[in-house]
Amino acid sequence: MDAIELARQHARRLHDEAVKRGSEPWRPYQFAVGIANELGITVETCAPGAAILDGARAAFDGEIPLIVHEKVGTQFEQAFLVAHEIGHAELGACAADSFFAEHAKRVFAAVDSDSLSRAKVE
Repeated sequence: MDAIELARQHARRLHDEAVKRGSEPWRPYQFAVGIANELGITVETCAPGAAILDGARAAFDGEIPLIVHEKVGTQFEQAFLVAHEIGHAELGACAADSFFAEHAKRVFAAVDSDSLSRAKVE
C-alpha cells in the first residue's frame, strides 16, 4: 500500500468519525475546523500575505499546535487549506515535530489494523 492510499484511508477515518460525532459535512469550513479541534489543534485566520505564513496560504505549527490560514476565498477554499494542514499534522510535517511524532504512531497503527481486518475478510 502506498503513502497516498494510507493518507486517503486516514482522511476517510477522520471524516467518518466527525460525521458520527454529528458534524455536518455540508458546512465544509466548520467541518474541517471541528476535526482540527478534535485533534487538539487550534485554527486561526490571518490576512493574506501575513508574515506568519512565510509566503504560504496556510501553515501548521506543531509546537503549539496551531493551523493559521489566510482569510480569503470561499468557505470551501478555506476548508481545503485547513484540511491540507491537518494532513501535515497527522501524517507528517517533519520528523522532529513532536506533534507529528505523537500522532503518527496512532495514525499508522489504525491504518495497519484496518488493512489487516479487511485482508482477513477478503
